[in-house]
Amino acid sequence: MTNQRYAHARRATLAAMRLASVIGIAALTPALAAAEPQRLKLSGATLVVNEAENLTELTLTLERAGKPVWTRRGWKAIAAGKPLPTSLDGPCETLGIGLTAQPLGKRAGARLDVACRNGEDMFTARGAAIVIDTVEPYKLLWVGDGDSVSNENDACITEHHVTFELRGKSLVENTVETSRTNADGSCSPGGEPGKPKKTTSSRVVVP
Repeated sequence: MTNQRYAHARRATLAAMRLASVIGIAALTPALAAAEPQRLKLSGATLVVNEAENLTELTLTLERAGKPVWTRRGWKAIAAGKPLPTSLDGPCETLGIGLTAQPLGKRAGARLDVACRNGEDMFTARGAAIVIDTVEPYKLLWVGDGDSVSNENDACITEHHVTFELRGKSLVENTVETSRTNADGSCSPGGEPGKPKKTTSSRVVVP
């Protein structure tokens, strides 16, 4: 893929995820717009993730006083051997990365989102989420499917937004899903929008 086509694909992916920001799917948005590595300050250190074109090139580094403390390269190392979520198990035309703080009680955690987009006018953008418990030592709390959005002609849109919180010692996943079709139930472009449907759910992912 040429640099021009790659840049266009990234802009298209960013536009897709902005559609989802209506219900809060914004964790990936800054990452998809950024060309430079993303940095997140945690407990006197800085977590750095690079912009990567594939999961093998994905690199996560912890820096302290400008010097690397540790570096993990590739999905397998970053996910600590956890299996690849179904959201990333398949072809990927454009990869987007997001790094945000994840409140975990008194601990300073982080959330790493990896999104994969396929398609243009009819597209899907599905993400995986890695919840990092501590950075020193590096310890994961959870790995699984994250935010996603599917869009067919801007007529049929489904958005899936996931957040995490600690309840006692348990990690809880909160999910909000909204979907919309044309008023007549079709996905034809230019149709009259129907009313959106919204569902919410919660589940304990780490007891």
